[in-house]
Amino acid sequence: MIEIINRRSHYDLKSIAIEWSDAISKIANDYQTSTCRVLYVKEEPITLVCHNDYRPGTVQRAFDSVEGYNEMHVYISFGETTNCFGSHCDEDDVLLVQSVGEVSYIFENEQSVRLKPGDSLYIPAGVYHKPVIHEPRITLSFNK
Repeated sequence: MIEIINRRSHYDLKSIAIEWSDAISKIANDYQTSTCRVLYVKEEPITLVCHNDYRPGTVQRAFDSVEGYNEMHVYISFGETTNCFGSHCDEDDVLLVQSVGEVSYIFENEQSVRLKPGDSLYIPAGVYHKPVIHEPRITLSFNK
């Protein structure tokens, strides 16, 4: 079962909005430390997955605003046709918090959820889901 959590009042946009300058700084640091994964399909915009603990400015503020989690990955996509993992499941429970732009998730039961900035979505381990990118976006993925 998918638990959809819409916590716009809990995740205030000012606390979870990542500024693009901080996103660029995060990307640069992850690239230099070889912790940035690039998802690329020829002639499509890329998605970057940033994994390390470097959290400049608004990235740290966003991390601090979501309590109970000790790890955060930052997904940055640059266009609406971006390839981003396709249908997959995660080994751990994840809490997705939308920071910038909009993303939909389609689940194996054909249920679909569209996240806007401030929305969150809890996906239990083992549940297949497919992200659909609608525009340039920054999504925060938390796990314990």
